[in-house]
Amino acid sequence: MLEGFAIPPDAVVEAVAQDGCVTQFPRDLIYANDCIVAYIAIEAADRPWPPILGKDKSAGAFYVVWLGDQASSVPTMMWPYQIITLSVQDAPAKRWPSLAVDPMLPALHPARDGQTLFVNKCFTCHTMNQAGSASAGPRSEFADDPTEYFTDAGLRALIRDPRSVRVWPEQRMPSFAEEDLSEEELDLILAYLNHLADRKSRATEGGSSKR
Repeated sequence: MLEGFAIPPDAVVEAVAQDGCVTQFPRDLIYANDCIVAYIAIEAADRPWPPILGKDKSAGAFYVVWLGDQASSVPTMMWPYQIITLSVQDAPAKRWPSLAVDPMLPALHPARDGQTLFVNKCFTCHTMNQAGSASAGPRSEFADDPTEYFTDAGLRALIRDPRSVRVWPEQRMPSFAEEDLSEEELDLILAYLNHLADRKSRATEGGSSKR
């Protein structure tokens, strides 16, 4: 994928899919090593692929697949299909500053790792603080601050298994098994969400002041 094309530092490769999912491929992942390489699989018009399980369409016409000895280590969210655009963009926190944690946070603060995990695992479908271009998840006014709607226990249950919290006919969010999202990673995402909520609250209390 993008062989011979230079991806600038602090940039990502963005893949937009027909269903509204938007995947941000980190530059480091694209340039990882020869043991893991991204390719664009192309569905030929005269040799259509079979439909995706439970859907009436295939993964085509364009599908990002990973090959190599370490391909199985690439998270499910990094295998987008039914792609309609592929482009190089600024990294999410640079493109949408409202996603970024407080720059004064210690280097090892859990919210920093939580931000990376959120972008890689949640930002594909959800917006946050009116940032993002995905449209597969809940309406943005709900996703702006989920900590206002759920306790930490409720958010943990929702992220781990959405159907354990609520069910509706067009529900699309998958469950996250331990191998896809560990308890430690879930803790980091919650630390990030709570940090953003706290920053937003302090900014509101301070009027037009920025922190």
